[in-house]
Amino acid sequence: MKRQRTVRGTLSFLDKNDVKYLDFTAFNEEGFDQRYVDQYRTLYNNVIVKKLFKHFDILPFNNDVIFNFFGRDDNSHNWYGVFYEPEELTFDLKKVLKGDFSGLEELRNYSVANKVH
Repeated sequence: MKRQRTVRGTLSFLDKNDVKYLDFTAFNEEGFDQRYVDQYRTLYNNVIVKKLFKHFDILPFNNDVIFNFFGRDDNSHNWYGVFYEPEELTFDLKKVLKGDFSGLEELRNYSVANKVH
């Protein structure tokens, strides 16, 4: 259970359980199943909040930024994330975990500095 507190441990667990889609309700597209709530929270907190929001200086409770789901490409272990707002902005989890935020510059529009008038 301890390994699932890390992003890598969580992704490994999801891969082993053949989970390919995980949204905020912890819904697994292959069949309605809310067993993965803890795994979603781990990914959301460690990737979205601690990596992306921190890097782009976005408040975690910013209602203008809406994360949609985590997904995995068929026949691979390549996980990605998709925002609902900004519309369908997609990123590769491995790249973000390595500090590569390329292609995500649009998130700068939601930073605290840009919201101060």
